[in-house]
Amino acid sequence: MTTSPSTPTYLGGRYRKVSELGDGQQRYAQVFKALDLQEGDAPVAVKVLALDGPDPSITWSMFQKELTALDGFTHPAVVALLGSYHDTERGQAGIILELVEGGLTLENHVQEAGRDLSRRKPLSWRVVQLLRILDALTSVHQRRVLHRDVKLRNVLYDERNAVLKLADFGVARLITQYGEGLRTLDDHFSLPYAAPEQRDFEMLTEATDLYAFGLVAAALLTYQLPDRDFSRRDLDSFLEPLRQQGPTEAGYAQFLAVWDRLLSRRPEERPHVSEVEQALKSLLDEVLERPETQVRLEGESRKYIERTFGVPEFLEKLNDGLRARGEQVDGDRALTVWLYGREVWLRTREDGDRLVVERAGRLHGGKLLDDRERAFPMPFRVRFSASGDAYELRNAVFDRMLVELERETDRQNRIAHLQLAADMLELKEGRLKDLWMECQWDKGSRSGGGAIKPAGGMFVVAPGDRATLRIHAASGQPPVAGCVPLGEDTEATLATFVETLEEEPSALYEDNVIGQVVGISAEQHEVTVQFSRAVQLPQDHLVLLCRNVAAERALRRQQDALEAFVEGATTNPRLPELLLKPRNNRVRDALPPPLLQPGLRPPQQVGRLVAHALSARDFYAVQGPPGTGKTTTITEVVLQILEAQPDARILLTSQNNDAVDNALEKTQEIAGDLGKPLRLLREVSEFRGRRNPLGFDETFRSWVRVTRDNSREATRGELGLLTPMAAEQEAGVRATLAHWQDQLDKANDVRQDFLLNVQVFGVTCLRLPALYRRYPHLQDLNFDWVIVDEAARAHHSELLVALVRGRRFVLVGDQRQLPPHVHREDLGDLLDKGYTEEEVRRSLFEELFDALPTNNRARLDLQFRMHSSIARLVSSLYYEPDGVTLLSDVPEAGVALPFPAFDKPNRTFWIDVDGQEQRQPPSTSAKNFREARTIRQLLDLFEKQAQEHHADPRFTWPFKVAVITPYVLQKELLDQHITPKAKEHWQHLDIQIDTVDAFQGKQADVVFFSVVSTEGYRNEFVGDPHRLNVAFSRARRLLLIVGQKARALRDPELARALQAVPASNHVPPGGAS
Repeated sequence: MTTSPSTPTYLGGRYRKVSELGDGQQRYAQVFKALDLQEGDAPVAVKVLALDGPDPSITWSMFQKELTALDGFTHPAVVALLGSYHDTERGQAGIILELVEGGLTLENHVQEAGRDLSRRKPLSWRVVQLLRILDALTSVHQRRVLHRDVKLRNVLYDERNAVLKLADFGVARLITQYGEGLRTLDDHFSLPYAAPEQRDFEMLTEATDLYAFGLVAAALLTYQLPDRDFSRRDLDSFLEPLRQQGPTEAGYAQFLAVWDRLLSRRPEERPHVSEVEQALKSLLDEVLERPETQVRLEGESRKYIERTFGVPEFLEKLNDGLRARGEQVDGDRALTVWLYGREVWLRTREDGDRLVVERAGRLHGGKLLDDRERAFPMPFRVRFSASGDAYELRNAVFDRMLVELERETDRQNRIAHLQLAADMLELKEGRLKDLWMECQWDKGSRSGGGAIKPAGGMFVVAPGDRATLRIHAASGQPPVAGCVPLGEDTEATLATFVETLEEEPSALYEDNVIGQVVGISAEQHEVTVQFSRAVQLPQDHLVLLCRNVAAERALRRQQDALEAFVEGATTNPRLPELLLKPRNNRVRDALPPPLLQPGLRPPQQVGRLVAHALSARDFYAVQGPPGTGKTTTITEVVLQILEAQPDARILLTSQNNDAVDNALEKTQEIAGDLGKPLRLLREVSEFRGRRNPLGFDETFRSWVRVTRDNSREATRGELGLLTPMAAEQEAGVRATLAHWQDQLDKANDVRQDFLLNVQVFGVTCLRLPALYRRYPHLQDLNFDWVIVDEAARAHHSELLVALVRGRRFVLVGDQRQLPPHVHREDLGDLLDKGYTEEEVRRSLFEELFDALPTNNRARLDLQFRMHSSIARLVSSLYYEPDGVTLLSDVPEAGVALPFPAFDKPNRTFWIDVDGQEQRQPPSTSAKNFREARTIRQLLDLFEKQAQEHHADPRFTWPFKVAVITPYVLQKELLDQHITPKAKEHWQHLDIQIDTVDAFQGKQADVVFFSVVSTEGYRNEFVGDPHRLNVAFSRARRLLLIVGQKARALRDPELARALQAVPASNHVPPGGAS
């Protein structure tokens, strides 16, 4: 079908083509001027890449890389990205860009101005434009992106506005992507702009782009095009026209020295970008056209200048490289204007349109020199006059000051936004470095073999001996009266401490180092010590100090993340703005993709959520109440990202390890089922005391095994197709292949390449920096996507450690479950500082979710875990007040119950128990013997009834039973009463006993919630609705709340829960057995 000249051509169904732009020399793309029909025929530039040409993989890679480099990025000296489209029918991909009127490249301009002197721009204009382009490159590098193709043709000249703009990021690369498998575009560079390391296919850095910028700058400053074989030795003669345009010999020599180093062969010898910027600013000082401006000199300042310099000499020194900065005296335009030469300075005050000198002096160093570095070159020449004005100079300084003031205001707003997070980190700093543990001896072994035996209640250990100790209490605070305080912070403190470990901490007893901690498990409450000296240790109430120098680094990383946020040094430059103003987040229009996991329900809702998550420009948040399939949703999002962008880097993170494990394992499982295996890496602390099947060694070995098998299978057939060879030639080929296969797991470059091609990294927020420490090749790794599970449990500073490294973000959590953990003493200190408890406990996820546009957030409301009656209780108590009703999609057969007394339409029960809690001051914890005995009796009954239903096909044994409680003391008491590890007794029940806080994210068929205390000290701890929500929503088939009804009614939240349980399901004291 042909198109007549009058028939409009539409690109991507939306952009009406007007004309082709450029010189048509682009190999992989055409650029057209077009009109955007959805934006009132606004003119745009559309770069069209053909995906059905001879090199579709290269074209697609260019498309993806330009989108990745520019997405969410704005800079006045970079052509702005407006959108994109992918037209599968026409085999095209389109990138929508800001239209730079005139269509001239800088190469066109340099060529024309080289032939026609009237086309040349003033040297000062050229230097200012180069400063803008350099600032743009610096901003791009802060996103951890390299342009890789900076050249005259990739800088556009906007004649209408007389500015230059950097363009064409089609071969841009994330700075960390250096693996052999990522060389799709490595040979796409331009001579002579490509740095030596680029031509030699070596590692590229920011210095690579600076090399190319140096040549672009030299060409613009001299209006000459460099030859393809241009080299550093040609620089002096090439810059000769610049020497003749006005700079002093000394000024030119300084500039030449910097530019000569900029073209060094070795990247490490090239100057830092700040030195390049200063060289351009100094050149600008030399060549600015300077109209005169008058400043009034009088009084003591006149006497000082006349006495010390003489007026003519002082003015000569002041006008040598004149720079200025302003300070606002009050709320209007009243200014203090500082003027700096290279050797002298003036401070002036505003008086109408005049500036009057207040003070003068020499530039000796220190703060004044730093202030001059920050000041901006001014195109004026100062002279002293009693009557003239400084109107133009004053306005120029004021305008510049407004820009700086806006930046500083933004910075202060960022500081204020994170002040609470900074205060919390300051309090943590005193707690996380040291951990006191009260331990009980479990088992020990001699270095030469045999067990360590006690003698007189003491254990005598020798160097090389090893012992495993049970941790009874752990705290960041020193012991009181020789006892480590046991509180509800124990588990959280221990888990956080373990997560920060990067190396073996020292073990101290009575202030003396006795060995190293070689293993510690937060889950098992165990610590293993390797002794380095002989010492006597008590069997019980052994207090050890575990000193963690790595905790300081972990805190520093959180402080670094806050600083990156404040200074705008985030991978996504929009991150600070988006957290301060969540309403600015946007979602592009997108159709739901075909779902990759079979049977996702409800498909329309899930498809819409996935489409919005993938098309969100920056943030997308998902609230996932209990049992609503958060992990399944995360898996679908990860798989959909990699389906569209196979080379994407995804960080899958959380505040806790279980969430990362679950999400990563689910993703690996589904990807394998779909026949799309992924490269995943799980980074965990070696002190977690468990095997890491997704660690580097395991995954690399698995990849090597598969690759060897594939290689042997492929070469077996290929060798048979080769032209017959001599026996020795065939033997040589086979030997080479065998050697390659054998060396696959031994060559360092293969291991590095594998690591750099990992697609999904699983690591907790606080553990993320350890990833860079363990794998130096990942030092500058940033992520295309950061996906956070259990985001509502993370503090601002913890989340920011991950967020500052990402470009786009999906946060999944539930603000109605447990908030970030705040140490009890920290909470008191923060309340004393004037914060409210609501502010302290409010997570970044909750802040964002409440403020994001509706298209940037979603709620999951179909639950697949709980019996419908349990779901109704949870929904009515904790979600319906927010307008969310949990629906159930759990077949009755899937939640059948083998316990007749509790097999009712409603599976929520309150077991009334007489008996008060006991406390052990100064501990804040509590225990209740009656509740422990009642739960044990019910478990014995359940075990007996389970045996009777052993052959019932409706049930899979063992049944998972969770006994959870708010208190650590009660957890230990329950452990003693129930002995869940006694498998000879519990043959049909798999019992786990834990605190509520530790059990978030888990589930069980039957859940006992031991209330323990319902009034008195810290009653609000038990009656916290977030904690109760977690406790109740863990149950699949049966929920049993064990506590005294009469006292529960005095607590508002427990009373609501009691009233939500049908009266017929209230079991009186003694009735449970």
